[in-house]
Amino acid sequence: MADLHGPYRGERFVLDLGGKELDGFTEIQIPKHKTEKSHFRAGDDAAHQQQLWSTTSYEDLVITRAVDNDLTLFEWRKKVQQGQLDEAREDSIAVILKDEQGVSALRWEFEDAWPKEYRTPDLDAASHKIATETLVIAHEGMTRK
Repeated sequence: MADLHGPYRGERFVLDLGGKELDGFTEIQIPKHKTEKSHFRAGDDAAHQQQLWSTTSYEDLVITRAVDNDLTLFEWRKKVQQGQLDEAREDSIAVILKDEQGVSALRWEFEDAWPKEYRTPDLDAASHKIATETLVIAHEGMTRK
């Protein structure tokens, strides 16, 4: 019986790309985001400085998937490579974490996402690892739902 009250396990996840759920990912690195701080010193209290918030920045989303015959990620990156950034930019993509029944439990949505880097698999005849491809995705914001 599934534990419906405990924390979610990080092993069932998919990528929603333009309404199409892609699976087969070996790893998805949900990006960190942080807000920079700046300092302010009031003229009447020169000995102390206050900390204020500044700009918020997001790291890239990094997804790694087992290589198969599905060319969706490669074709998406190819649009950027060919200068078709408007066609490549996705209004919203999402990483979906699923519960033990395979139902969507959490979503991280990324706005205005586009693939800035495609990493081909490392091939080694002495290794028994699965060949993987990695996509580094730039975006302009992340929301957890």
